[in-house]
Amino acid sequence: KLLNTLEAPYYIERCAVYDVKHINQTKKAIKKAIQNQIDGKGYSFVEILSMCPTNWGVDPAKAAEWVRDVMEPYYPVKCFRDGGEKK
Repeated sequence: KLLNTLEAPYYIERCAVYDVKHINQTKKAIKKAIQNQIDGKGYSFVEILSMCPTNWGVDPAKAAEWVRDVMEPYYPVKCFRDGGEKK
């Protein structure tokens, strides 16, 4: 969110990895960010909401639910900027 206030970034997206749909979207976002860098289009940034069930002391399913139910409402998954234009 803070990076989106700057003029320089070309691509900014926040993703999550708590289910297959979001994992696939995250893969696409990472690939797009790297390709933007290779093509010299500008700075790209991908933030990923993830879990660590080991450190949290819960099973992986509970950790994924927590990311979906608690983290994502507070940190919405979305593309903030693509192609240098703010969304």
